[in-house]
Amino acid sequence: MSKIQSINPYTLELNAIFDTLSREELDTKIQTAYSAYLDWKKLPTSQKKALFLRLADVIESQKEKLAN
Repeated sequence: MSKIQSINPYTLELNAIFDTLSREELDTKIQTAYSAYLDWKKLPTSQKKALFLRLADVIESQKEKLAN
């Protein structure tokens, strides 16, 4: 199986190495994402808003860790 490297373009440091996916694995991931999209699409705007506000709180509480 081949690998994909993620390199920081500014520092040229290696961020991570990822395995590539087979066609079947990729198809499964795409189908899962599409199914999640269809579920998300049905959520009322008020629920989406609440989820995004909760996400913002989590990001705010972890901002130092995320910045690193």
